[in-house]
Amino acid sequence: MVSLKQALVMAMAFIAVSATPVAVTETVTMAKDSIADDFQSSNLPNGILARGGACGQGNCPDYNDGVDLIYQWTVIPQPGVGGAPPIPLVTMEYHGRWNHCGKCGRVKTNGDGCFSFTGCGVKQDVCIDKKNKRMHRIYRDKNIKKCWGIKQHDLGGCGFIKETLIWEPTNQISCNW
Repeated sequence: MVSLKQALVMAMAFIAVSATPVAVTETVTMAKDSIADDFQSSNLPNGILARGGACGQGNCPDYNDGVDLIYQWTVIPQPGVGGAPPIPLVTMEYHGRWNHCGKCGRVKTNGDGCFSFTGCGVKQDVCIDKKNKRMHRIYRDKNIKKCWGIKQHDLGGCGFIKETLIWEPTNQISCNW
């Protein structure tokens, strides 16, 4: 039989798993060329030039990519009540990350990998299609859409983080979808 506290903990875990797209805005000066010709940023914040580990992920995409999608599954043990076995707090979250004009950001999204942000005064929409191994990025100032193939990296886990996956852009491809 499930106690009231156990039911509340399970409900909290369920709520923590759900995610909704959110738009994030940053304020910086307009760059002279707001449309990047490739998928990597020319900026090097925090010197991120290598793949971080499962527990070493921050707001900036690894390898100085312009954008990526990160998934992390965490399990945090919670003590049982009145002799009941422990009930873990489980979260499964996706975040879109970007590096544009020397600013990095991270926004919670859902599994479809779509998120929006504003960098260098330009609103941008990104969708990372894991199933078809592709992504697009739309620069709303000039309504230009650019597309890339993507690659998945499994970084494993450490501590409470049981799994970390990252999808990053590879080669630019035609936008035929």
